[in-house]
Amino acid sequence: MIQSHTYLNVSDNSGAKLVQCIKTLKVSKYNYATIGDIIVIVIKDCNITQKVKKGNINYAMIIRTKKEFKKINNILIKFNTNDVILLTDRSSYQPIGTRIFGPILYELKNNSLYKSIFLSSQII
Repeated sequence: MIQSHTYLNVSDNSGAKLVQCIKTLKVSKYNYATIGDIIVIVIKDCNITQKVKKGNINYAMIIRTKKEFKKINNILIKFNTNDVILLTDRSSYQPIGTRIFGPILYELKNNSLYKSIFLSSQII
């Protein structure tokens, strides 16, 4: 469950290391986002010579959370960190990086970002 002002790690090779959530784009009664949701972030820490810069505002998709996630076959999956991948502008939502580090859930297949699943080496 990701809310505003939550710090998140970046799991792709876009150059950012640490980001902060500004707003969740999910419209619901509650103000939090879960795995597969798109959020607006600001970059807090990054490498010097990469595609993104410190202070930029981007979109990101949540791929791992500390809060457990219930799969279709009633298995609970829980990760150690909150991780995201960075996306381009709102019109296309394509991943900025070319690789995703660590595992990614197969349930993200139903999301519109089908390409991002195949950038990862491990699919759970």
